[in-house]
Amino acid sequence: MLRHLQELIEAGSTSGFDDIDNVLSGFSADQAVISHEMLGNRPRLTCWIVERALLKHGFDQVVIAGYTRLQSNYYVSAFSQWHFRDQKKLQSDISVMKLNGLDWQKFSALERSVFAVVLSEKDRNWHSNYKNFWSGLKGLCGDASVVSNHIPTSSKPYSLIRNFCELTGIETKGDLEQYDVRKNATFHPVVLFGLSSHLSGVGMRQTCFPGPHEGNLWLFRVCDRLASQMSVERQVDDIYDPCFLDKLLGHLDRRTFKDNLSYCELMSVDSAYFAPADNSELLPSHAEIVELARSVSNSRNSRKIKRFEQMIQNLFMEAARAEITSC
Repeated sequence: MLRHLQELIEAGSTSGFDDIDNVLSGFSADQAVISHEMLGNRPRLTCWIVERALLKHGFDQVVIAGYTRLQSNYYVSAFSQWHFRDQKKLQSDISVMKLNGLDWQKFSALERSVFAVVLSEKDRNWHSNYKNFWSGLKGLCGDASVVSNHIPTSSKPYSLIRNFCELTGIETKGDLEQYDVRKNATFHPVVLFGLSSHLSGVGMRQTCFPGPHEGNLWLFRVCDRLASQMSVERQVDDIYDPCFLDKLLGHLDRRTFKDNLSYCELMSVDSAYFAPADNSELLPSHAEIVELARSVSNSRNSRKIKRFEQMIQNLFMEAARAEITSC
């Protein structure tokens, strides 16, 4: 529905908004929350919904609330949720490797994904996003505002629900702490590596496995079948030296730091959340980034990588087959 609305707005259409009108008119409580991660990257659409709520549906006040994170963390999280099973994205990342004369099979799918982001120089820009949110609210007749914060981390924790209520002015009763669970379910490493390795090898052929935003419950049942498997993280680090990925992520944190400081100043966010690691560095040029990858590729053992990937794929396929036949 939101994608359709975005298309209508970009086309200058003034019709076809019945779905969102039904949502906005259906609230009976004094306070309501509309939440969808897609809205965070679509300021124009979000501001249009705000305008609709104020002018057509009689809302007294609307607050746009968004949470951010280090861009490097965002990219790793996006891979672990969606990109590891997105054939189009996996093939695009492989193409970036090939265009730069690199053997893509010497790198993990996560490394290829981050490498492509680094070379593209198209980073998530929270400062630009929130400037656009504010800009979209200018001239609106009604009480509309924008608030933001960095999500809590293990090193800098806080109560997310309490913070959200304080930022937005939502009144609450009772103990909020019982609801403040920040554990985010993650897929088993065998699923991440096994499925991304399989999909990278078969190209754009048809596959029975779910793509992004599909089959989450099924994939988690496959993860349950892998729960007794020994941890593969050490084997992954042995095959793919984590220093290369760490360098790429550190580069991203350095590259985005200036814009992140501007975002923090605009939205009164603690800039310490965005501070790059002390040992991170900004890699000087496109050519040197490619040369770093080439050096890493030359130092890796193709046979060792293929044996490991086959082993991981077999573990994943056995668990997936068992889940399929159990239905």
